[in-house]
Amino acid sequence: MSSESRQYEIVVLGATGYTGKYAAEHITTHLPTDLKWALAGRSSQKLSRARDELKSLNPDRRQPDIEVAELNKDDLNALSKKTCLLINTVGPYHLYSTPVVEACANNGTHYLDVYVGS
Repeated sequence: MSSESRQYEIVVLGATGYTGKYAAEHITTHLPTDLKWALAGRSSQKLSRARDELKSLNPDRRQPDIEVAELNKDDLNALSKKTCLLINTVGPYHLYSTPVVEACANNGTHYLDVYVGS
């Protein structure tokens, strides 16, 4: 699947958590304002609140869409098909990253997380 056929350039999964908020704030303040991106997680209400908070950091940027997804095969496959890069901030990674990595691998989506092993 080509990047032109993807709805988003970046999706931040777990965007309402501690690390996800930092990733979304960095995108908001440092990446191009026309970036096509989305916040993803389990709660549309929490994601909406997070998006509203981001708006105050850079009101000139294109606001992210919201994608509701559970950590199951169907939701993760659908989500990974929509984006070129999925940034996974759902931890602990040793418990929750495998289905996300599998969905990305199966759908030709780049994957990134912030795991630092010991």
